[in-house]
Amino acid sequence: MPVHAIKKFTGQYDKYFEFVGDFDMTSKNFRDEGSKEVTANPVVTNKVDDSRVQLLSSQLKDSVGDTTAIPVQVELNEKGYAEEVPKCEVKNQQAWYIPHFGVRHPTKKDKVRVVFDCAARVNDLSLNDLLRQGPDISNLLLGVLLRFRLGLYACTADIETMYYQVKVPEDDRDYLRFLWWKYGQIGSDIVKLRMTSHPFGASCSPSIANYVLKRVVQDHGSQFHTSVSEIVLNNFYVDDLLVSSDDIDELIDNSVNVIDLCSKGGFNLTKFNSNSFKVLNSLPKEKFSDRIEKLSKDEDVVRKTLGLNWSLGKDKISISLNVDEIPRTKRELLAVIGKVYDPLGILAPVVLEGRILLQNLFRNGIGWEVAYGSVVYLRYKHVDGTIQCSFILGKAKVAPLKSIIIPRLKFVSATLAIKLKCVIVRELPIKMSQIYIWTDSTTVLKYLHNDHIRFKTFVANRVSQIRENSEDVCWMYVSSKDNPADDATRGRQTSRWSEGPAFLSQNEEVWPVQPQISKEDVSNLEIKKVLRVEVEPIQTDTVDPVMLQLVCHYSLWFKLLRASESVIKAFIRFISRRGTVSKLISDHGTNFIGANKILKDNLTMRHIGTELAKRGVG
Repeated sequence: MPVHAIKKFTGQYDKYFEFVGDFDMTSKNFRDEGSKEVTANPVVTNKVDDSRVQLLSSQLKDSVGDTTAIPVQVELNEKGYAEEVPKCEVKNQQAWYIPHFGVRHPTKKDKVRVVFDCAARVNDLSLNDLLRQGPDISNLLLGVLLRFRLGLYACTADIETMYYQVKVPEDDRDYLRFLWWKYGQIGSDIVKLRMTSHPFGASCSPSIANYVLKRVVQDHGSQFHTSVSEIVLNNFYVDDLLVSSDDIDELIDNSVNVIDLCSKGGFNLTKFNSNSFKVLNSLPKEKFSDRIEKLSKDEDVVRKTLGLNWSLGKDKISISLNVDEIPRTKRELLAVIGKVYDPLGILAPVVLEGRILLQNLFRNGIGWEVAYGSVVYLRYKHVDGTIQCSFILGKAKVAPLKSIIIPRLKFVSATLAIKLKCVIVRELPIKMSQIYIWTDSTTVLKYLHNDHIRFKTFVANRVSQIRENSEDVCWMYVSSKDNPADDATRGRQTSRWSEGPAFLSQNEEVWPVQPQISKEDVSNLEIKKVLRVEVEPIQTDTVDPVMLQLVCHYSLWFKLLRASESVIKAFIRFISRRGTVSKLISDHGTNFIGANKILKDNLTMRHIGTELAKRGVG
């Protein structure tokens, strides 16, 4: 993203909009005919239509309940997120009115969030169509969760109304106009407001907010320890912070300094949660999440952390799913499966069973289909020799609807494993002494050990992908009965899935015995057939010059056949105009059989005309 963020005296940044292409907002392509303002709400002129206002009133009541006072304008004005359009600028033609509605959180009835519909269209155009979305520079959600699980002590927080902390320069504010009732009283005079901050709903807001947060580190990170800057750069997912450490004092220092660093960009870090009272007690009470300051040491509380349930007292992550009734249709079954939010794959075997059932329904009664999966564990060997094995990440998928043989499915599973390995290595800031990938398929190991054989395309592509990312990997064999990934394919949620196979918690000497894999053993491998061509030197003066020119010009036999077919057809047409054609040798370009035969013959014939004459042409 171009560096257009400007430091303000208030300690906040502002960022201009970047529009798609070079256009004039007042041109006929981007404004209502007969209107002085470009608009995306039902009001298409400066004159407010009472019927439209009543419609807006009904929509708001449906969204936030039957109330006559909605303090949205007051809140936005008091915090400086919005302002009334100056009277001298009301008739500014470069303006865009955004429809909006208020939404109350199910558990926070007293709080209304304004949602701006920047995707609303007028004349088949919306504000989001005109804005450059910007690059996705957010951290990978999975990576943030993985790093969060590393440390013994952890805390979470979020930036208060993150998008609103990035200001919009005055030149661009008229693109963010909206209508509201004066003082929030429904039925009172309509006022024209405009956002001074980047709103929820604009396609560019996420990219801009993330860019500015990283810009804060660039401008002020040198004032803090490098670990503080790394936390801001790597441990935020949009406005949510998740950080952990084995050293509680280090976590406390980093939390305090991250608050300070974020504040230098106008970002207020709040709603802290932690599995340690020592961490919470080191922070100002206004930074606590609701009820945390009243929590006793014996009381447990569960907080949402990037969609997962985090038990602060037990320090466990869990997944909740509420199913009101048993699904009776494919649509209902799909809805239940879609409700399961499980980025770490903790419930992958259970969810997979539902996916297989759904696939089975779409197959109109055909039997249960095969599946594949992969699971990752972190094995840690302590100084005293004890070994600890922890679940890190799991994935389980159903096989494609298109039939696929089991050996290929094993290879797809191996490809999935190497992808998960790449994610883990990239996202976890720890050094692995060794990486093992286990497979219960000796066929997969044969493919990986043979580097002198050309395989069929399906296998060759995956072999290449696996080899490119296996420089630091030791591929091992494990029987199906000892393979925890096999539990996922059978829809079984077992302790082996969540804790790992028993042998991983033991010394390497008792690990499964490895089979001998020979490069010469190519049984059950999909080997690409190779066409062997024996070439004999010939005298060029005995070959037809036309054919010789074609042979020298094309490097591929297929292309040579195609070209020679055209030459032969042209020659036949020439002969047919001057005599009766008794026989034609041509497959009309289907398989080039005729051209193939003639080409081979003409490598030893002097003239093509002589050969055609022999075949009855002429």
